[in-house]
Amino acid sequence: MPSSAAFVAALHGSETIAALVDDVTAVLVYHPHTAATTPASTAEHFTVAEGRISRSVLIFDRHPFAPLSTEPTTEVLG
Repeated sequence: MPSSAAFVAALHGSETIAALVDDVTAVLVYHPHTAATTPASTAEHFTVAEGRISRSVLIFDRHPFAPLSTEPTTEVLG
């Protein structure tokens, strides 16, 4: 099962934080709820053309999905 399908299957619900829409853009910010994670802040940016989603960008906090560890971690984003 592709990862997005597996995620949807595990989804128990979500809490909407914000939804912003105009003629060509939609932004949805929410916390998905699954049995395997604590709420993970998630944002989706959709571009709409001719009444359909033509582009989608998903941004999320991956830390709730990471295995628990007692080791400190450092990440450098560049």
